[in-house]
Amino acid sequence: MLQIAMFIGGIYVLFKGEVALTKARVVRGWKARVIGGVMALALPLAFCSGLLLGVMAAAGQIDLTNFPVLVIDLGLTFGAALISIVLGFIWGRPAAEWDAEKFAAENSDGPQQFPPRDFSNPYQPPHT
Repeated sequence: MLQIAMFIGGIYVLFKGEVALTKARVVRGWKARVIGGVMALALPLAFCSGLLLGVMAAAGQIDLTNFPVLVIDLGLTFGAALISIVLGFIWGRPAAEWDAEKFAAENSDGPQQFPPRDFSNPYQPPHT
């Protein structure tokens, strides 16, 4: 169940590009997408490991009665969750910084200023 929730949450973060760790700490951009990818990988990795163990058991190479399948599954799941949380706290910044950057970008001087037009020059490119 946790793997499915992490997979859905990871896909959501991959598309949105933003993840909030706490109310005051946020990760945005490619770093958030990396975190989403790590979260989404928990389910496929667990599926592949289970498939590999099943094939090896069917071939008679391992005996699953004494094999710690649950430990491997939980290790993959909680390992991906731990990596996601650690990366989030390393890359996360306060939400106020993101808002300040967005405000500064929206309220900049605007488009590039061109020199005044010289109407006597027919080869001067048009200004947009």
